[in-house]
Amino acid sequence: GSSDAAIRNPMVNDFGDFFATNTSIEAVAFNGQKARDLFRRYIVKPGIVGEDRFTAIDLPSSSPLHTIPFEEKLKVWRAKLGMYLPSSGQNRRAK
Repeated sequence: GSSDAAIRNPMVNDFGDFFATNTSIEAVAFNGQKARDLFRRYIVKPGIVGEDRFTAIDLPSSSPLHTIPFEEKLKVWRAKLGMYLPSSGQNRRAK
């Protein structure tokens, strides 16, 4: 299944090369706490990418198993991601 509990042996992408190639990335959004935990464990702690390299954005999981109604999740997603989306009309964060 696709639930967090079903993740047993995660396979990690090459984030070191990804961030080295894509230097303009300002933020990384995590779809639920498990995603953030895995990123810290396999990418940040081994020193592949420092967490000071980007703004980490924790989002509520999109899973329908969580009790937060979709409309509430959507409000949170828009509030936390709006400044990073070029079509949102909101100002980009100061550099």
